[in-house]
Amino acid sequence: MLNLSCGGEGNDFFEVAYDVPEKGRIVEATVTRVKNGIVANYPDPYMRRRDPEAVLIADNQPTDKARFSERFGKDFESVSKKHLNG
Repeated sequence: MLNLSCGGEGNDFFEVAYDVPEKGRIVEATVTRVKNGIVANYPDPYMRRRDPEAVLIADNQPTDKARFSERFGKDFESVSKKHLNG
């Protein structure tokens, strides 16, 4: 899945772009391989708006966002890659 997201094995960056008649090439998103997976960035401000339900906070610092532990009933550390790999 990571390789497909970045446009193939060995790629760390991929542009999701389309040729639009009378407008040219439009970049919808860029996909970058990062330490713990991939990240997608959207250059259009409208596309960068986040669904408030999509963000979960893993730590216990003060926040106005929902916490992973509240939604799933366990600490994030129990499922994090760092924890699983020792």
